[in-house]
Amino acid sequence: GTLRVRAAAVTEPPVISAVVIDGASLIMSGAEGVAGAAFSVVSSTNAVAPLAEWAVVGAGTFGADGAFSVTNAIAPGESRRFYLLRVP
Repeated sequence: GTLRVRAAAVTEPPVISAVVIDGASLIMSGAEGVAGAAFSVVSSTNAVAPLAEWAVVGAGTFGADGAFSVTNAIAPGESRRFYLLRVP
């Protein structure tokens, strides 16, 4: 018999690399995504809450260069909010 081993290319996970506050908006952007692949951004005011309880606050597809950008409204009076970039 023949044993065949196929190795997949190892890629870095996409990351949020820049966060900008513009008025009442929070703009997050980053890179390293797979071109055309879907992503979502989830958010919670409690960093230790189960991921299933985090709300989806943005979604889209990575650009041809693997980049992305998401804009979210800043809730007045909220002292903190946590974000996570999620890929399927």
